[in-house]
Amino acid sequence: MRFLRIVALTAGAAYLTWRLLFTWEGANPVLFFLLFAAEAFGVVRFAMETSLLGDPRPATRAPVLGIAPDADVIVVVTDEPTSEVRAAVLSAQLVTGYREILIVDRDDRPQVRELADRLGIRRIAGGWNADLGELIDTAVASSNSLFALLVPADVVVMPDVLEAVGPTFDDAEVGVVACRIENTNAAHEVDFGGYGEELVRDALMVGRLDAAGALPWWPGMAVVRRSALVEAGGMSPGRSGVMLATGVRIQAAGWRITDVPVVTARRLAPWTDDRHLHRWARGLHERLAVLVDSEAPRRGEHSTRLMRRVYRAADLHVGRAIQRLVLIGILVATLFSSWLPMVAEPPVLVGLWGAWMATSVAYRRHAVRSIGF
Repeated sequence: MRFLRIVALTAGAAYLTWRLLFTWEGANPVLFFLLFAAEAFGVVRFAMETSLLGDPRPATRAPVLGIAPDADVIVVVTDEPTSEVRAAVLSAQLVTGYREILIVDRDDRPQVRELADRLGIRRIAGGWNADLGELIDTAVASSNSLFALLVPADVVVMPDVLEAVGPTFDDAEVGVVACRIENTNAAHEVDFGGYGEELVRDALMVGRLDAAGALPWWPGMAVVRRSALVEAGGMSPGRSGVMLATGVRIQAAGWRITDVPVVTARRLAPWTDDRHLHRWARGLHERLAVLVDSEAPRRGEHSTRLMRRVYRAADLHVGRAIQRLVLIGILVATLFSSWLPMVAEPPVLVGLWGAWMATSVAYRRHAVRSIGF
């Protein structure tokens, strides 16, 4: 992967250099500048996002099983269809070694209430404008177990999830074990920076961030040590929503976040841009604004710097949408006017642009396939 990345970036730099030096004469200055800026943004975005990727750690379904920790299962329901919620809850009932199942129902939906009543499951209900983080904190506080398995309601969990992560908690400094979710319905064509594709990048970044002691946790499926969450102030300090800085605060309190390269759940819904666009947009502000408690100890500074790079990469999502609008505008202007964004020899253009695109696509496909998408 490292070799492919170097080749792709070299091809991109060569193409941009040629574009700047040899294709401006005779072109419309405004269109030339806009097209060059859009192309340069693509190379910069590729460079930044791939710089965060470490060696892939493919997930397996052959876990080393240990004793399941004393844990409750908390199924977190937001806007998932009732059929998905039912499947998530039924799969949770098959988990080995859990003590109790709870449902956190953010919107207090009648269908979820009926499901909980029928299955005899305790429900923590919210309502209009409910604070999901506070509801999760309430569920964790009402638990009598040492650990909590937090499960989003659009996945089915594997029965051995607690046995798979249990040995990791033999290390008394581990506060969170993030769980791997297999996106069996994911689209095979994944483009870095797409709205619905942050999960792919998260999976690819795991190796590097964990090696640097900075594995982030923007709360998804995980087994959490209750005492670590309480010490960090919970999921939602000051009724501020599910804070994506929870992982940062847990690490600042001296706890470690890690994962095990084992598939512990499978996503139910088709993984498409349309489905995940609103969820991504809802979390974007927090992804960019999160970061570090000013009182965090100095030992977390390296992790802080690395995670800032992660959030800057998320910021490029906004630029990608602008890039598309710019390219569409250039295309329209070229078709309906005599203006040209560049003047170039077709064989040279095809050769240099094709080399950049072919190598970047090859890197993308290799990276995505390496983690099972």
